[in-house]
Amino acid sequence: MVFHLKDPADGKTRSYNEFDVAERVKLSGFVVPAYPLAPKNESRVVLRVLTRQDFSGALRVALVHALKASVE
Repeated sequence: MVFHLKDPADGKTRSYNEFDVAERVKLSGFVVPAYPLAPKNESRVVLRVLTRQDFSGALRVALVHALKASVE
């Protein structure tokens, strides 16, 4: 799964970006790399989540929690 952070609806700027989220999530033991897209789209930075088929429900909950905590 590849995704990017949504721009704030109120027009304000965030104090963090996708690279910050990747670093914060890493503190929880998950590797969710952030990288810019190919030329002509390099201004868009995305986060990528790749999981195994046997990724447990408990690990999914932990990953979602880590992602949420990284943006709070």
